[in-house]
This record gives sequence, structure tokens and C-alpha cells, in this order.
Amino acid sequence: MDNNTTLENQLPSELGVLSEGNGGMVSDALSTSQSPGLIARVIGRDESREIQRQQLSELQLGFEHRTQALRMAMETRMQAMEEMCNQALITGKAELRKERSEFFAAELLKLEQAMNSFADKFNHDADERLVALETVRHEALRLREEARLLRCIDVFHTTLDQLMDSFSNIINESINR
Repeated sequence: MDNNTTLENQLPSELGVLSEGNGGMVSDALSTSQSPGLIARVIGRDESREIQRQQLSELQLGFEHRTQALRMAMETRMQAMEEMCNQALITGKAELRKERSEFFAAELLKLEQAMNSFADKFNHDADERLVALETVRHEALRLREEARLLRCIDVFHTTLDQLMDSFSNIINESINR
């Protein structure tokens, strides 16, 4: 496979129109520079050099024009690819956010159910102990045990609140990856 075929396959199709006449222009300029004898005899050496300079200038302008067209075509393609990638990212991120939200909602429900179960059991046990305190005859023991049970109740419910807050903080954390 030669280099021209490979290069042509990689170039945008818009450039095909721009480069059709390029081969002829280069061939004309080369034949004029290689055989200046006929032109020089007909129109003179100074005029011949001016013709060569003009042809070279025309080739340079054509090259610059084609280079600019290639740059614009490539930028257009890059922008289209970038937009396509951005759309894929947006779609993917939306799906991931949906899955993340569903996951955390399910986990939050499980956590609330488990904590409600623990709280119900703890409250039932605490209530039974508070009722049983009424049977304690010595008032100092009863007051001391009642204060201890009330502290335990406060600590337990504060701990449940902290656990729920911790889980909420996990949900609200930003994931930067």
C-alpha cells in the first residue's frame, strides 16, 4: 500500500474537490522550471522568471488554502466527535445517577427498617425495666436505676440519630470520579 492511498483514506472527503487541480498545477510549474528554454526564447528571461515566480506564488497560495481547508475540516470533525463523546458521557452519567439514587434509596429503607426494629425492641425492654422499678422498695436504688435507664434511653436514641445522619452524609458526598 503506498503512502498516497493511505493518506487519501485518512483525509476528509471535503478536500477531494480542493486537491483535484493540484497535480496539474504542480506539473505545469515543474515543466516550466525544468524547460525554461522555449519560454525564455519566446518572451525573454526576465519575463520567464516573473512567470515562474507567479506560478510559485500561486502554488503557495493554493497550498495555504488547502492547508487551511484541511485544518477547518479536521476541527469540524473534532468538534463533532467531542459533541458525540459529551452526549455519551451525559447519557452515561444520567444512568449512573439513577442507579446510585435507587441503590441509596433501597439501602436507606433497609436501614430505617432495621433501626425501627432495634428501637422497638429497646423501647419495649426499657419500658419493662421502668415498670419493674416500681417494685424496688429502696428509693435510692430506684432513683439511681431510673436515672441510669433514662441515660441509656437518651444515648440509644442519640446514637440512632447519629447513625442516620452518618448514612445521610454518605449519600450526600460528591463522588469525583
